[in-house]
Amino acid sequence: MKKAIALIFCVILISGVLAGCKKSATNEYPFTLGGVKFTEKPSRVVILSDSITEIVWYMQMNAAVIGRPEDCTVEKAKEKPSFGTQESPDTQKIISDRAELVICDSDLNDDARDALLRAGVKVLTLKPAINRATLKQLYANIGSVFYGLNTGKEWAESAVNQLLISMDDVERSYDTEEEVLPTVCMTFDTGMIKIATGDTMISMAINCAGGLNIAEDAEGYQFDTELLRTANPQFVLCPKGAGYTLRRNTDFQDLGAFVKGRVYELDYSLLTNQGDSLLKLTQRIGELIHPNFKAEGGSISSLANGEGAEE
Repeated sequence: MKKAIALIFCVILISGVLAGCKKSATNEYPFTLGGVKFTEKPSRVVILSDSITEIVWYMQMNAAVIGRPEDCTVEKAKEKPSFGTQESPDTQKIISDRAELVICDSDLNDDARDALLRAGVKVLTLKPAINRATLKQLYANIGSVFYGLNTGKEWAESAVNQLLISMDDVERSYDTEEEVLPTVCMTFDTGMIKIATGDTMISMAINCAGGLNIAEDAEGYQFDTELLRTANPQFVLCPKGAGYTLRRNTDFQDLGAFVKGRVYELDYSLLTNQGDSLLKLTQRIGELIHPNFKAEGGSISSLANGEGAEE
C-alpha cells in the first residue's frame, strides 16, 4: 500500500514538472513575492526556518539549498552546513558562501537583514500557515520560488494536497462509534497561558485526529482560564520537557485530564513544523485520544522518497 502511494505521488510530481516544461520559461519568472523580486530560479539558498526546511525537503525541492538552520530537525537536511538561527543568523558565513537568497518564517533582526541586503542577498519571510488555505498558499509560494510560477505551484499543489488527504484519512482510522468527540487542550507552557487556538495548524490536526479543540473558537493563542476550567479537557498536550512541571501545577489538578493522568508530551518540532510533521502530529494525537486508533504507514516524506520507512 505504501509503495502504491509513493508511486502515485511521484507520478503526480513528475507529471507536474513535465507539464511545466511545455510552458515558456517567461511564464515562470519574473514575479514578486513578499517584496522580493525573482527574475530566475535561485541556485544558492539558505533556509533559516526549520519548518520551511522540512517543507522543502518534503517536496524534494532542495537541490538549490546550500545551508540549513542550526536548530534543524530534518535528518537529511542536517547534511548541509548550519548558518545559524533566525534569531542569530551567521550573516558573515551567508555572505562569504555566496548565498543568493535567505528564507525565514519570522523577521530577522534589523542589523542582520541590513547586512544581507547590502551584500546583495535577498531575504524572504514566509509566515507559518494557520489553516488549510494558508497552508496551500505557503506551499505554492515556496514552490514558485524554487521552480517558478507554473511548474513550482503545480508541484507544490500536488504535494500539499497529498499531505491534507493523508491527514483527513486519519479521522477515518479511529472508532467511529464514539458519540462525543474527546476534548483536547494543547498548551505551550506550564501555566497553561499560551494555548493552541482555532487559528493554528495544531487545532486542525486535533480535528483531523477526531478530537475537539476546547479553544477552537479563540484566536491568537489566548484562551481564558475560566473557560478552560469550564471546558475541562479530557486530554492536555504540551511540548516535551514541560509535562513534569505541568502535572504538578496545583492550579489545574482538578481538571479531568490531570485527574486521569492524561497529560502528554509531544516533540516541539511536531507542534511547529508544517511539512510531514503535520501528519505525524495528527497520527500521534489520534493514538493518544482514541484507544482503538492505529496509524497506518510511515511519514509522507518517506513515502514521497519511495522509502516507505516506518516511524
